[in-house]
Order: sequence, then C-alpha cells, then structure tokens
Amino acid sequence: TEDNGVLVGVNTARPNRLAGLAMAVGAVPELEGYETIRPEIPVPGGRLDFLLSHGSGPDCYVEVKFAHLKREGYLEFPDCKTERGAKHLGILAELAKRGQRAVMLYAGQRDDCEAFRLAADLDPAYAKAFADAKAAGVEAYCYTTLQTPDFSEWGRALEVRA
Repeated sequence: TEDNGVLVGVNTARPNRLAGLAMAVGAVPELEGYETIRPEIPVPGGRLDFLLSHGSGPDCYVEVKFAHLKREGYLEFPDCKTERGAKHLGILAELAKRGQRAVMLYAGQRDDCEAFRLAADLDPAYAKAFADAKAAGVEAYCYTTLQTPDFSEWGRALEVRA
C-alpha cells in the first residue's frame, strides 16, 4: 500500500525472509559473528523465528515482528492487540533469564520514520510484556526496509525508544 508516496509493505511473510538474509550478510551488526542461522525454532512454550549459533558462547534466539504503523513520525508496534506477540516476549524473557541471548527484532515495512516506539495505547499488555522482557535482559533492535513495486531491501537502524 502507499502512504503519501511511500510504499508500505503489508506482506507478513516478507520481513522474516528479509531479516534472515540481512543477518546472513552482516546487515544487522548487533547480530554478527554467528556461524549458523536456523529458522522456525521450537522452544518451550512455542516457536521463535531464528536461532543463531557458533562454536563458542551462548546461542541467540531472535523473534522478528514486522511493523508498518506510523504515527507522529514514529514507526510503532503493534497496530492492534497481539497476545501472540506478548507470548513471544515472555518466551524470550525466560531464555534470557537462563543465560541465553534473546533478541526482539522489529522490521519496519517502510523507510520514512525517525525512530521506533511501542504503541502502548493500542496494546498495554504488549507494552508491559516488553518492559518485563527488557528487564530480564532481552535486547531490542529495529530496522527499516525500503519497499519498491519489485522488491524489498533491508534498510537502516532506527533508535528504539520504548
């Protein structure tokens, strides 16, 4: 869809593919240095999008959420209530408490925002789950994607102000 001349992605499958490719080529500096990237990892309580591993050090569990909502210049997540999203944050928090590296990676399906924040007014339960996850040691990063009629491309990092 288009928002004031900016193409905005709405394909929910595309961000995971883009994130996997971006991590594989080093376009997510915070997640560099891992030898193996495995998608769709079963974990106690559910499934997460990626498991990054290497010969030494802890594994890194990554959950990707796509965001397309823009308000007041901010890219925001979620755009509606998401019990599933809060559940994923809880899983990441438990992994972090056990000494594993746990990362929430937001993939913005647009490239016209200045920073990222939570839409806490739309889902207070998700905002609380995010705060609890951060307190447990879960890391959070956000990147934009550039959308064209023919392709999507991993973009720039946005400051997470959540």
